[in-house]
Amino acid sequence: MQAAGGYVFVFTLMGVAPVALSAPAFLTLYRYNAGAPHFRDWGVAYAALTGAIGFGALSLWEPGPVLLPVVASQTLSLVCLGLFYYFHAVGSLRYVKAAMVESLAAMVSVAALALIVIFNAVSPDYGLMMSSIVQLLVYFWEGAILRREGLLGRAFFYACIGRGLLSVWRPLAIADFDSLFLYTTLALALTSASTLLVMLLAIEREHGQLEAANQRLILQNALIGRQAATLQQVAVDLSREQLRAAQAENARRDFLSGINHEFRTPLNAVLGFASVIMGAKNTPANVRQFAGGIHEAGERILAHFEQIQTVKALEQAPAWTPEAIEVPDLLASIRTFAENHPLADGIDLRIEDSGEVLAVHADRANLENALRQIVDNAVLYTPPGQPVIVACRRGAADAAVIEVMDRGPGFDPNVDFEKPVPFTRGSSHAGLNKPGLGLGLFIARNLLEASGVTLERRDHPEGGTIITLALPAAIAEAPPDKPARTSRKKTA
Repeated sequence: MQAAGGYVFVFTLMGVAPVALSAPAFLTLYRYNAGAPHFRDWGVAYAALTGAIGFGALSLWEPGPVLLPVVASQTLSLVCLGLFYYFHAVGSLRYVKAAMVESLAAMVSVAALALIVIFNAVSPDYGLMMSSIVQLLVYFWEGAILRREGLLGRAFFYACIGRGLLSVWRPLAIADFDSLFLYTTLALALTSASTLLVMLLAIEREHGQLEAANQRLILQNALIGRQAATLQQVAVDLSREQLRAAQAENARRDFLSGINHEFRTPLNAVLGFASVIMGAKNTPANVRQFAGGIHEAGERILAHFEQIQTVKALEQAPAWTPEAIEVPDLLASIRTFAENHPLADGIDLRIEDSGEVLAVHADRANLENALRQIVDNAVLYTPPGQPVIVACRRGAADAAVIEVMDRGPGFDPNVDFEKPVPFTRGSSHAGLNKPGLGLGLFIARNLLEASGVTLERRDHPEGGTIITLALPAAIAEAPPDKPARTSRKKTA
């Protein structure tokens, strides 16, 4: 070892540069292969090997200690070499998915370092030979792992084999200057080649990821192009459907306006002639009865036309002119409507006024129309002999409550009470065969909401439905002394 003199220090120090570059090269490989932590461990290992070579070179400086005593340099070199073996073993064991990686790596590194120290205690030449053998195994294993990385990996494997064989020659090469020079040259070449190959592998991985990302972008752009074409076609189809819907809506409005005008005129003539026949003194009884049936059916048809006209008017915002409506007048109007209902015969009609409410505040036309629609449904679905009750009383917070109670089959669950659909009737009970267009609830709710009146529904405990209207009112200052006013009509 002494034959080469101080050149050993120089040539050893020259080997630091390519080894030091291996650390960032392996860390770069790990950056693009996050699922391969052995690259990270090898990067740390080569950083430790850089320190081992540097401190070892300092211990070989013949003129005397540099920066550190010889013993300290040798000790630090051995510590860094042990760290190199440990982290390199950790990366290798992780690659083969071994269990207890850290423990096994510690055992391997301690064993390798102990062999080197023991042989070095016998003879420095033996210690150097053992270090070369361990280095051969490390390089061989490292190259075998990267051999699977394509052409660059196989080239790296062969470079590692060359480095390992060269490390075995190292104890003999330092015997003379020429051999040391040749060893150092070959070591620098192979180490630099290995480092370059690792860097090329990192660049190849980065290029592969960029290429994959580019392919994904191309596919995404193609998908976006298809979606854009699809959305454009959907927009065209939607525009056509909107045009057809607008045309259908215009046709519906024209139809409702035309049918209302074309049917109302002859219907009024039919009603007029039927009234004349019923009022004539010399009309036979059976003819008067037939004329009464014609008049009753005409009135029903006329009511249907009035409903259709109301639905057409609801398409615009209904007029709302709030005013004070005296409760007796309102209930009298509803009683007159109910008594003249063509299907009210046999129904126990009751109008109940608690006397607590003097007047209610709402739009008179809207409120009366809505109450007639609700009472019409109550009379329509209540069987003969059962009551229909219209009651007015004081509610919470000085509001008036008007309730329409019937004892029919109950509210149909297939009908949406909160958002009724026009021309839709229930289908879950026998009321389906009753006359009507399915517009009553729709008209009532829209008229009441336009007037600021709350509409609610609940089931009657004895069967039937209770419809509740809550609206502002003028409340009497003191409760009336006499009981609530009740009027009844029961037709046999």
